[in-house]
Amino acid sequence: MTTRNVTILNRAGIHARPASLIVQTAQQFDSSIWIEKEDVKINASVDETLIGGLIVKVGSKMIDTSVKAKLNALQNTMKEAR
Repeated sequence: MTTRNVTILNRAGIHARPASLIVQTAQQFDSSIWIEKEDVKINASVDETLIGGLIVKVGSKMIDTSVKAKLNALQNTMKEAR
């Protein structure tokens, strides 16, 4: 496997349209995307099973705002209501 680090510098940061193009390009390859600022490094990988929203994991804590999680919670609520 070939590894390549790419640094993108932009005074205004990376906004939605250029970020989308980066993701579309990366999806064509077996790749991962990391966003780094100062001492914080974020794995910005794509999980197509999420449908929408995002999951943030920091250490042992997780914040799941994905549509998949919300649908699962709704399904569990409906099962309990029976």
